[in-house]
Amino acid sequence: MGIIAYGVGVHRHTPEIEQELSQIPKQPVSVVFAPHLAPMGRGLLSTIYVEFKKAPTEEGLSKLYKDFYHRDPYMNLMSGWPEVEGLRGTALVP
Repeated sequence: MGIIAYGVGVHRHTPEIEQELSQIPKQPVSVVFAPHLAPMGRGLLSTIYVEFKKAPTEEGLSKLYKDFYHRDPYMNLMSGWPEVEGLRGTALVP
C-alpha cells in the first residue's frame, strides 16, 4: 500500500480547522486540507496549506508555534522537514 491523499478541497473537517484557526487572528482563515491514507501503525499524515497576507519568516513561525504550544505536553516542535520515522517512541507513536 502506498500513500494517497483524499478529500482534497472538500474534506468534512476543513470547516472545523478554519473555524479554530480563525480565532487566532480574529478574522476568517481559509485552508486547503489534504489528509493522506498511509501504512502507519498510528497517527496520520496531512498537508494543510494556508495563504498569508505577508510572508512570515522561518524564525517568526518558529516563535509563533513555541509561544502557542509551550504548555502542551503532546507537542514536540522540531526543526526541519517532518519525518514520520522521527515520531517513533514519542508520546504519540509508541
